Amino acid sequence: MKKTWTAILTLCLAGCGGEEPAGPRSKEPTDPVAKKPGGPAAKEPAGPDDTPDTLDAAAAEATAKSLLDAFKSGDMGAVKGLVTEKAKPNMDDSSMPDASPDDSFVIKKAVVEGEKARVPITLVTGGEEMPGAVLLRQEGGQWRAYGMVMMGETVEDGLAMSFEDPEEGIPIPLTDEMPDFGDDLGPMFGETEGELVEPFASMTLDEFDAAWKVDLNVSSQPAAEVLEELVGDLGLSLDRTECPDSALAKQITLRLPGCSRLRAIEEACRAAGLYPSYGKPEPSEDSFDFGFDEEPQVTTVTLKPGDRPYPVAFAGPLMVEVQEVERFPPRATGTLKLAIHAFALPPVVKDLLADQGEKDVTVEEVTGPDGHDLWDDERFSGTSWSLPLVPLKNLFRGLGTIGTVRGSLQISMPTNTAELQLAKLQPGTSEKSGDVQVTLASMDEQESCDLSIYVLNLGADEITWEPQDAQGQPLDIGGTSSFSLGNRAELELSVDGRPAVLVAKIADGAKSVRFDKLEPGEKQDINGGRIGLTAVNHSESCALEFQIKGAGDAVRIIPRDAQGDPMPVELVGEGSFGDERSLDLVTEGKPASATVNWLSAVEKIQYEFLLKDIPLGSLQMMPEKLPPLRFDGHETPVTVEFAGVAPHEHFPDSKVLKLRAINHSNKDIRRLYLRLTYLDGDGNKLKESPHDRRGTLNGDTGDMIAIVAKDDTAEFDMRGPSIAEGMKDVQVMVREIGFADATVWPPEPQGEEIHRKETFRTWASRDGQFTVKAAYVRLKDDAVELKKQDGSVIAVPLEKLSDADQQYARQQATPGAKPE
Repeated sequence: MKKTWTAILTLCLAGCGGEEPAGPRSKEPTDPVAKKPGGPAAKEPAGPDDTPDTLDAAAAEATAKSLLDAFKSGDMGAVKGLVTEKAKPNMDDSSMPDASPDDSFVIKKAVVEGEKARVPITLVTGGEEMPGAVLLRQEGGQWRAYGMVMMGETVEDGLAMSFEDPEEGIPIPLTDEMPDFGDDLGPMFGETEGELVEPFASMTLDEFDAAWKVDLNVSSQPAAEVLEELVGDLGLSLDRTECPDSALAKQITLRLPGCSRLRAIEEACRAAGLYPSYGKPEPSEDSFDFGFDEEPQVTTVTLKPGDRPYPVAFAGPLMVEVQEVERFPPRATGTLKLAIHAFALPPVVKDLLADQGEKDVTVEEVTGPDGHDLWDDERFSGTSWSLPLVPLKNLFRGLGTIGTVRGSLQISMPTNTAELQLAKLQPGTSEKSGDVQVTLASMDEQESCDLSIYVLNLGADEITWEPQDAQGQPLDIGGTSSFSLGNRAELELSVDGRPAVLVAKIADGAKSVRFDKLEPGEKQDINGGRIGLTAVNHSESCALEFQIKGAGDAVRIIPRDAQGDPMPVELVGEGSFGDERSLDLVTEGKPASATVNWLSAVEKIQYEFLLKDIPLGSLQMMPEKLPPLRFDGHETPVTVEFAGVAPHEHFPDSKVLKLRAINHSNKDIRRLYLRLTYLDGDGNKLKESPHDRRGTLNGDTGDMIAIVAKDDTAEFDMRGPSIAEGMKDVQVMVREIGFADATVWPPEPQGEEIHRKETFRTWASRDGQFTVKAAYVRLKDDAVELKKQDGSVIAVPLEKLSDADQQYARQQATPGAKPE
């Protein structure tokens, strides 16, 4: 019961306090007012202008201040002395919010209404101001708190929390006015609107260069003017708040012909003694970096004084920025986190970045100052636009810098486009242009109604909604979403069809209200609460499924109305298999025709980048060297054994192998190369298959979670290999072990060659019906073993592959061959 308001209070009040810095928590009240709960703060004797009302307001303000001070000091005795008798049982040490000396609050003039008072407050926490209020009631001749309001100063416009009854909350006065929930809540409910789709456009190399290159030639010009223009050309704004005026006023002279705007900004900042910060952007069409789940998309360039903490590199129109070095003691490993900024790219090129794969971001070398290898490519070797992480090893104490990070970036420039028209849309319509065929697989017209509903002083989750059509027949509810704020809730009901009536039942159907008009403003009172309609939106939509063959992945469909104008469209699903692609779209209203647009030719452009002398900071927690591997009394560091067959977690009708790994060594294991031999009941071999088992990559740090810890045992499913018919047992051979400190066993591959630097590429069958992105493992018995990106290994007959893939496999099978 207490957690309901405590969690919110802790969130909103975390660190709220008075004007003085917080001291140590004490069980004894230290504030003079807190020692006399409810009493007014010390003040001058009443003068001739002081009325009883103003004295009551002052006492209420003093009680509110004392309550917040008591929360700040952690004085639960004082808190209980300042709340109502009914609220005291709900107050305990777990209800105390954390305090910070940097946060504060401001007490405003109290509003006294008879035996109740409301004291507006402003909480200042983390540099942000938040309105609120302390709610008081007279009890025993003193003001006592019975609740609080957050994110507003009144019960009607904020989040009201009751100290006396945390679950029921504080009732909201019912008036004739419709509740105002503020901004449109559609985005909060996950609603999206369709957008107009622009067809792909082609460009020449000269046009591409002209789009991102700039000739910077300034002489004795204020840095502020130069930077404003360069940053504005990228569609960004300039934040000067952290920059001294003297730096902005500095006269700079630069001549940089044919460089990118990002480099021009960097050089202009350097000339003024500054550096630009692009923050940690969300991976969008402009920037791709690590940590995108939490950070906003970049819209501002912040100017900061001094030198960059980490270096940057420029690769044509792109910029590679080091953002952080993550360290993992005591394993002497880490992760280099990069950001790839693409602000300067033309929109037509940016549109293609998100679909590009790992081969388009390549790391080729990571070395220390003395040239020794720091690249932990055993952890993961693929770097991508959306996850530009570089795994590191050998980060021993005393290493000051990463000497070199060398790599390349590849982008696709569209050089030609093609399109075809579907003049009439009906299921089965199909058109062909060359090798490209487009078919409208399905077309479903739908009518729906979105109802926006508010609920006051009632449990919204206890209400059953029953929409009905004009004939009284029930209609299905396609989706429901809600947002609660204290004793208020707003709901969105998406009804399939056109409702004429809405029935709301509460208390298991014992009571109900009926909305016969279904108009905004219609409301019904029930059980001391209210249900009302704020919006009723009827709409007609059309769901279309297109199947496209032979056009590749870069395909756009533009639905058109009867006049031939483009219609807004929402992409709700897509999939691909081989050279076939499906797109599921939804339009508002029924389209009459559609234009299918695709890229028929692209040119790959590759840019190299080089980062040098990247500071590592303190490595005092890192070891001077790695401990030697020990697995005393055992032939191998780990024993892996068959542990039975179990149902698949998500597909119970399917079975998966279970293996048990017993780690005899003094090191955590993050990867196992295994060979599985399937045996029947008589011990006869049914088949063999390789398997690569890896730990899970931690998306926050780039570290890999161990499969089995040192001196420990773990069981895991093997979901990659299929189970041979008639199998009764499985023998497991450990081919290679990868440890969490980036060492391997055996130190050199024994017997079968294992390629450690994996190159994931797309393999295709001879007939073009099958494609898979995988890395070459080996060629054995005229079959190519390929490791997919999920770690599973498949065997494909060599003769089934395309001529180019057969040639590549034979090259890799040649002794001494290395992955490309």
